[in-house]
Amino acid sequence: MKVLVTGATGLLGKKICLKLTERNDELVVISTKSEQEFLESFPYPCEYLRWDRLDHLPNVDAVIHLAGDNIASQRWTSAKKKKILKSRTEPTQKLIHALKSKTRPPRVFVSTSAIGYYGDRSQEVLNEESSSGKGFLPRVCKAWEESANSIKNTSRLVTLRVGIVLDNKGGFLARMEPLFSINLGGRVGSGKQWMSWIHSKDLVNLYLHCLDNDKAEGIYNAVAPEPVTNAHFTKSYAQHLGVISAFTVPSFFFKVILGEMSQLALSSQNVSSKKIQQTGFQFDYHSLEVALDDLYPWKNNEQWTSQPQMKSLKECPNSPNCVCTKNKNPEKRMNPIPLTKIPTDMLEHIKSIVLKMGRVRLEKQEKNYVHFTFKSRIFGFTDDVEFLIDESTKEVHFRSASRMGYSDFGVNRKRMEKISKAISK
Repeated sequence: MKVLVTGATGLLGKKICLKLTERNDELVVISTKSEQEFLESFPYPCEYLRWDRLDHLPNVDAVIHLAGDNIASQRWTSAKKKKILKSRTEPTQKLIHALKSKTRPPRVFVSTSAIGYYGDRSQEVLNEESSSGKGFLPRVCKAWEESANSIKNTSRLVTLRVGIVLDNKGGFLARMEPLFSINLGGRVGSGKQWMSWIHSKDLVNLYLHCLDNDKAEGIYNAVAPEPVTNAHFTKSYAQHLGVISAFTVPSFFFKVILGEMSQLALSSQNVSSKKIQQTGFQFDYHSLEVALDDLYPWKNNEQWTSQPQMKSLKECPNSPNCVCTKNKNPEKRMNPIPLTKIPTDMLEHIKSIVLKMGRVRLEKQEKNYVHFTFKSRIFGFTDDVEFLIDESTKEVHFRSASRMGYSDFGVNRKRMEKISKAISK
């Protein structure tokens, strides 16, 4: 099947494209980036197209439409609100116009909306027949959905009202984790507001289910079967990170700091998933606890506060295989460890040295490569540290990303210096 994907470079888009690639579907991707810039950041084989070249759009069998400006990137000024709305309606209309002009329109068009459609509804249980709410987000979601309706004449249209997406590599949890990691997280306002969430893995599978299942048509809530209150969520999340959540953030604080955007944190939406389940879709992550167990699997072993954070690092120019740390201050940079020879058990030797340091967890091991997480005694900060044995240069290279995003080994630098000396002996 040839599948067109918009918003493919986002957190969800990349996961969907990976799944499509794994099942041998052909990818067509539309982006606003230049082709070179896009291909540098997008790892999957695809046919690339810019938004301003839709006249070159090929025939496709299906569309997954995810594109839209990030609603939480900045305060909602008048200009930002116009951008949020425009980025959802105009590209949708342009894309549908281009698709309808083709000799063979797609058989299915899966569009995206959000549970923001319902607005703040207190304790009301919401389904797809519930009315739209009041305020900016409901207006955006309603216009977003209406902009896709013209494809109904030629294609099966599915619209997913997506809830709070849980993923340990970005999105909602990425904003929460830094505060919770230093014991500053807590419930918002009364904590009684409902949060309708979905694990990113379930959401990816849900998009593919709607592609493949001809019975799926119309609007569906993309949320897990068991919504929770904000108080429940923050308590469970803190337990999985091994931290406390004693703070309560007053509602007025969000309203003063965020203005109208505060509704993202304060709105209550108890949303039902029964309709999509009736199409045969099965959730792997029904409850919040099961979802967090999957996202933070180490919680049953020791209490940790972070996931690997290596994406901000760049390769060292000294070697094509180097993964050394790139500290902005050259005087603090830790260089590769030179060796006269590489013993066959070198990786085990490194592991034994590192694990003896204590407060260390082994994350991943491959041939000539090992990845650890170090936990500091200061506020529970963590560093993610990788070692790579380069047999061609007879060096051990390493790099680190601290929890706060720096690449200087953070508060664990002294331990790294001890490890470096031990390895070089």
